[in-house]
Amino acid sequence: MRKQKHLSRAAKYFIGETTLIEVILFRISLLFSREARNNYKWLNEMKAFKTDKRKNDIKFDTDAAWNKFQQKIAKAEDEVDRQIGWTPYKLAGVAASLLVIVVASFLTWSYLNPETVKLINYAQDNTLIRTLPDGTQVFLSHNALLEYPKRFVGRSRVARLKGEAYFDVSKNPNRPFIIQTEKANIEVVGTAFNLKTTKNNVQVNVTEGKVRVTLANITKSALVSAGESAIANGTEIIKLKPDKSLNVNKRMKILMFQDEYLEDIIRVINKTYGTKIYLIGDDLKAMKISVTFDNEPSNIVNVLSASFNLKVTANPDGSIMLSN
Repeated sequence: MRKQKHLSRAAKYFIGETTLIEVILFRISLLFSREARNNYKWLNEMKAFKTDKRKNDIKFDTDAAWNKFQQKIAKAEDEVDRQIGWTPYKLAGVAASLLVIVVASFLTWSYLNPETVKLINYAQDNTLIRTLPDGTQVFLSHNALLEYPKRFVGRSRVARLKGEAYFDVSKNPNRPFIIQTEKANIEVVGTAFNLKTTKNNVQVNVTEGKVRVTLANITKSALVSAGESAIANGTEIIKLKPDKSLNVNKRMKILMFQDEYLEDIIRVINKTYGTKIYLIGDDLKAMKISVTFDNEPSNIVNVLSASFNLKVTANPDGSIMLSN
């Protein structure tokens, strides 16, 4: 008989000789069988009775009690097997299902909590350019710190800035882009603007579209449109006259790219300088490179063509084709 070959699941569980999967399976059996629950309760009572020093004068046949317990547990196991039909295959199925649940839970948590990237520009005269997962391009000034997730999840795209940077935000009306700073948060859908944070305030200069500036600790906000500037000092948002001295192109002396796709680099160059440089071939667009350019379009084309041994074709309309 099974009870003679194997110690019952309940007895093993009670004396702590079960594996993790056996513990799980036994607890599941308790959910299905009232008889199993009653027997487990009876075993606890028997142990308490046996170990109570105040009852030492009572004669108790432990062997008979244990045999009785074995019989009751075997009966309970039969009842559980009848109700839920334990078989080796079903036990393996339960274990596999539990493993799937654990793995799925971990993968879901990992997806919803992507790793955070911290990007700092230590170079004195270089502008560090980074393309974010959604296509947004950020131009970091010296000592600027940008934090962003490897993958944007949820209803918004959130990044954090300390220092100064220029943002060219990829448009997505359904998922606003939010930049968090110490004094205020900047919310946009698709626009371009310069953002500078200091210990005392946040200054935003909008070159395209509109942004909403919201104070971090007070429910107060203001809409800033293209050509406008604003300063948020923690308690107030003050609109300013357009900052005509702000010229992103002239302020960038050297462009620095770290492990960027060639397609993204060309997109930055074309928008920054108004050039018409085109890459021919998807394989060329998908190439990555870390490179530093002087602030001069012709030098950029020369560096790229030399780095990848590309053919440069200049057209009458001023456009330039780069191909293998």
